[in-house]
Amino acid sequence: MSFWLLGAAVVLAVHLIATSLASLLVAQRHRAARQALAGLPPAERAGRLLRAALFPFVAGLACVALVVPAWLIYEPRDTQETPGLALVILAAAGLALIAVRLGGGARDALRTRRVVAFFRREGRELDGLPAPASRAVYGFPVAALSGLWRPRLLLAESVLRALRREELDAVVAHELAHAKARDNLKRLLLRFSPDPLALTSLGQRLRAEFVEAAEGAADAEACARVAPTVLAQAILKVARLVPASGRLELVLASLHHEDEGSLAARIRALVETPPAAPAQPTLAQKRAGSRGRLTIGLLIATGLAGALAALAVVHQGLEGLVQLL
Repeated sequence: MSFWLLGAAVVLAVHLIATSLASLLVAQRHRAARQALAGLPPAERAGRLLRAALFPFVAGLACVALVVPAWLIYEPRDTQETPGLALVILAAAGLALIAVRLGGGARDALRTRRVVAFFRREGRELDGLPAPASRAVYGFPVAALSGLWRPRLLLAESVLRALRREELDAVVAHELAHAKARDNLKRLLLRFSPDPLALTSLGQRLRAEFVEAAEGAADAEACARVAPTVLAQAILKVARLVPASGRLELVLASLHHEDEGSLAARIRALVETPPAAPAQPTLAQKRAGSRGRLTIGLLIATGLAGALAALAVVHQGLEGLVQLL
């Protein structure tokens, strides 16, 4: 087999093995930690759920980042090695996993792109808000935030007609909290991440729980500027506009994605136990964060310094894997 085809097979097999092992680790740890997660503040819970859901993808990416340069540097270009059946099967399964995840993510991204394009084409600018916003007559009560780096509010005319000004302000504050947390980017990563965990019921539950926690965190952030009961009223009004036919599946932060149980819990949290304003970091915490980033930078630099020696060891391991499989 050629150098490039064999290398691709090895990379795909290693990615599948790494993400599968990491998925098993997440499944084991999440069962033990699930009860503890329920008692955390929404923002911290969302962060932990995001890290758990993305851990297999990050583990696979880290392994690929070692395998590719090790193969390119140390494997002879005229290699005559032939992969075994097990390696071929693993590579094919890894390729299928990536294709399924990227295909599903691309489908949802295309749906989102169509909605955003409609608002840009048919909509009008909505002035008087603290962020760029578009309004348009749309068949679904859209109240969402588009964009990764330059967010834009998308508001359907039905939503604008249903809300009072203070309720609209609450919706805008909620969506701007999503923008501050970069929730659109996080959702995009969760939708595209190619790992076995994402195909299981646990992976789907992790993603759903992250979305719920992110909504709770955005509610808490918004309630630093608006009354919790006003935000609760706005959420209920928009929910009543949603047609019985279903939901609008978009890869962006919106006000109307939950099922009835999640919606009820969210309203109950706002009405019965209003979220406290998010704590602002102290000077000591900021300094600790700066020291932490400096330490991470030094560790990365140290790791890069020994990378070539490590790559030689990685290549020896790959040779053993090819011979084994």
